Amino acid sequence: MAWIELITLIGAFFLIVLIVQLRQIAALPFVRASARFVPLAPPPALADLHAQAEAELGQLGFANGRWLHLSAPDGSIAPLRVVHVHASAGAALWLSPPSIVAPNRLSGFLVTRLTDGRTLITQPYDAFFEIYANAGALVQTIGAPSYAEQWAAHQAFVATHGQADLQAVAPEALLAFSNDWMEQQRQALIARGDLEPTSEDSARPTLRFAWKALRALRRSPKPPLSTDPVPSARIAMIAAQFERMRERSPARSVEWSLFAFSVVLFMVLGAVLWDLATAWMILVVIVIHELGHFLAMRAFGYRNVHMMALPLVGGVAIGQDVNPSAHRSAWMSLMGPLPGIVIGWAILIAAWTGLWPEDSGDPMTWASMFLLINYLNVLPVPPLDGGHVVQALLPARRAWLEVGFIAIACSIGAWLAWQLDFVLLAILALLQLFTLGGRLQAQRALAHLAAQPPAASLARPLRLRMVADALQTMMGPAKIGKQRVAEVLDVLLRLDRRPMRWWQTLAVGLTYAALLVVPVAGVLASFALKDATAGYDSPEAQSAAADTQAAHARIEAAAKDKSTDELLAGVVAAADWAPAPPAGVSESQLQAAAERTGGPLPEALLELYRKHDGIEALGIDPIDRLRVVGTHLDEWFAIWESPSLDVELVGVDDGPTQKVEIAALRSWLHIGGSGDGEPLLFNPNAPGGPMQVLEMGGDWPTGYRNVRAWLESRWIGEQQSQLYQEGLRKRQALAQQTLKDADWPQLLSTLQPAIPFPYSLLADTPELAGPASDAAIHAAEQRLGGHFPEDHVALLQLHDGVRVLQLAPVAEIALLDARGLEDNPFLKDQGRLAMSAPAPGAQALKLTDATELAGCWDLGGKAAGLPGILVYCPSGHRHAGVIDLRTRSRHPDLRSYAIVRAAQVQATSQPF
Repeated sequence: MAWIELITLIGAFFLIVLIVQLRQIAALPFVRASARFVPLAPPPALADLHAQAEAELGQLGFANGRWLHLSAPDGSIAPLRVVHVHASAGAALWLSPPSIVAPNRLSGFLVTRLTDGRTLITQPYDAFFEIYANAGALVQTIGAPSYAEQWAAHQAFVATHGQADLQAVAPEALLAFSNDWMEQQRQALIARGDLEPTSEDSARPTLRFAWKALRALRRSPKPPLSTDPVPSARIAMIAAQFERMRERSPARSVEWSLFAFSVVLFMVLGAVLWDLATAWMILVVIVIHELGHFLAMRAFGYRNVHMMALPLVGGVAIGQDVNPSAHRSAWMSLMGPLPGIVIGWAILIAAWTGLWPEDSGDPMTWASMFLLINYLNVLPVPPLDGGHVVQALLPARRAWLEVGFIAIACSIGAWLAWQLDFVLLAILALLQLFTLGGRLQAQRALAHLAAQPPAASLARPLRLRMVADALQTMMGPAKIGKQRVAEVLDVLLRLDRRPMRWWQTLAVGLTYAALLVVPVAGVLASFALKDATAGYDSPEAQSAAADTQAAHARIEAAAKDKSTDELLAGVVAAADWAPAPPAGVSESQLQAAAERTGGPLPEALLELYRKHDGIEALGIDPIDRLRVVGTHLDEWFAIWESPSLDVELVGVDDGPTQKVEIAALRSWLHIGGSGDGEPLLFNPNAPGGPMQVLEMGGDWPTGYRNVRAWLESRWIGEQQSQLYQEGLRKRQALAQQTLKDADWPQLLSTLQPAIPFPYSLLADTPELAGPASDAAIHAAEQRLGGHFPEDHVALLQLHDGVRVLQLAPVAEIALLDARGLEDNPFLKDQGRLAMSAPAPGAQALKLTDATELAGCWDLGGKAAGLPGILVYCPSGHRHAGVIDLRTRSRHPDLRSYAIVRAAQVQATSQPF
């Protein structure tokens, strides 16, 4: 399962990258640009790249570059380009600033216009011009690192298609290409429906066109990885470009289409991995969670805010904070889980108060989903919302605090998540640890800059340059431009972020602490539960479970091979608490019953009554009590609000449950019921229908196709119960052997194991009493006219009464009222309440008369007003020892009785 989750995480990251790239392309502005030549020197940030380019291009026959200034209505494009002309070949090389992916390589493309009017473009490592390709514009995307290789590839491209027009490299022709030809291509894309105009001079890609461009981009060759350092001036320039790009947003129709696509993909994959209903519930919870972030970002003035659903992982809301504030950042993080937590508790309250609509699904499932997902996000582990809240609360310019928090929180969080089987969360937390080195250095640079921060009045590019210079001083030259750009933007964001005031810190801290109580308690409870159930995952437990499953399968197979009479006999024999069923009824009795119920009895019911006049083991009454349900239905369902009943079906192939109209039960026969008064009904109208027998007992009504299916189910249940009891007896005997030398503290810790925190806060667990005084023991002995056995005295010296042993404080122990035992339910009707064989070391209690216990002591006391359970008969008494009236067993002494009880606790709590 861990591998599946890991693959899911990788797939989710891939999807995030894919959608972000698609969105960036869809936000790319296609504008009408106006170019003109200007006398300029290369910008300092790019001077080395242009000097290298001129040297290489000069050797290839290209002239020195001429600079052009491009102006756009919205200022959305980089304003400077340089063009190098190869006059004899009729080609021009256009160069623009480098991208964040390849910061040490100028972006560019080669252009040649043929004599037939067609335009040929060669573009290395970029498929941008492929989207313009048509009959009049032929484009090739190549992977050639040097200008010589690029020039050779372009020359071959031209030679294949025609002859170059040498006039196309004249200055006016170059301006015409940049202005008129590019605008013609833009208008062609608009006419084709690939671009959606946003104004007269600007357009943005449609989603279909963005997907086409993304596919072309992903097919294009990737530039070689450069390990040369990137100077800080260039880092600052690229950071400014990247900021402008981040603030762009696609058309609203594209935003909604991307969101809808992510939702559909989430539902499809969720339905495969879980089921459709679960996927829908998770999606609703995640959308509300991310909508909280989304609305908070919009309210706080974030730019380019958008959200998406991530299949199998969750969701994300993204925006650019243009007015940084630690207070708003914390509340933006809190507004994700907070609405879901409020909704979850509201659903619980509605369920508890009866306000939850019946047709709205299971409220506990909805509440659990809302609370689990959102409380999980509150945990202080990056990258969860709780981690972001804590980071906002920490002093922004104390490097060791934030880095230390991330290191500790992610390490502990990853371990906790792994222990609790949240594999994805564990991996995400561990990934944060790989950023600690860079974070620490960036935080040191932040502290250095904080002493003399860049003035807010400075132009943004200058402030970015100051931060880039500081990072280069602290961390050395950047080897990976993209990473350093992210660090520059992050440091400047932190410098600009306004710290919280004391009252803001208090409000955020108290809110977060209140939200954190439940998930922290949940984590502790999960660990306690994991420890308590660790035995169920052991190899021994799994082997025992497999053996039990195989035994159950054999029992079910055996049931199919038995006749109806054998099944009936097996159920009766297993119910040793019930009296033997009487002989069958006469035909006249059957006829009388038919007349009383208004119609002939079904053949299956006749067969049962011909064998026995009532079968108490099955809950079937004697035939003279057989009746039609009729008006008794109103009594049974007096407080039932629904007109139908969901019945769990056994032996029916068309579904696990079936709705039965309650009114239809009036014509059914009431043939008996359980000892608790729950009715047993028989359908006289559908001998071959989906349900003939209906048991109303238990937590859920159960229906059976016919009597045969009912008897099979009861026989299987009895056999499986006997199998369990046999295993329980074996485990108890083994536990008794293990505990035979245990002292009182060991026995008591087994009888009343400590409840792990935080369950101990909720459990009403009685504390063990303190020791009984010697005076109290002596007074009781005087009152009882005898001495306590040594083992009892040893226990009293530790604890004056142990409720788990039904042992009262010494002051409440009294002589047994033998006459009162006549009404003791544990001694009445001994045949019906017969227990299984006594535990090893104990003897079955055989009483002719309750007065035989005269002279014994009632160890349980009478404080609770309950019948006596535990009795001690002194030495010399015919029933000497400790008697457990519930099991009618006699033990040699109190310690032996305690060992049996402790062994029972161990046996029932063991998974094998």
